Amino acid sequence: MPPNDGFPDMRFILLEQGDFTFHKPSYDFSAPVLDMQTASLTQGYNKSLVSGYWPSEDILPEELRRPFDSG
Repeated sequence: MPPNDGFPDMRFILLEQGDFTFHKPSYDFSAPVLDMQTASLTQGYNKSLVSGYWPSEDILPEELRRPFDSG
C-alpha cells in the first residue's frame, strides 16, 4: 500500500549494521490494478494503488487524515 500521501510510490527503510537508508522505488502499478479488477477486488484498494490514498482512513489518527471535501 502507498503511504496515504497522494503518491503511488511505496517507501521503505533498510537498516544494515546500525545505518539506515530510505528507499522510494517506483513500480508499474497498472498490472496489480488490472489483476484486482479481474478478481473483482474493487472495494477501493485498487484505486489506492493509483491515487496514493487509502479508501478508508478510519484507523488513522485525525491529524493524519485528509481534509474532508464536501464540494
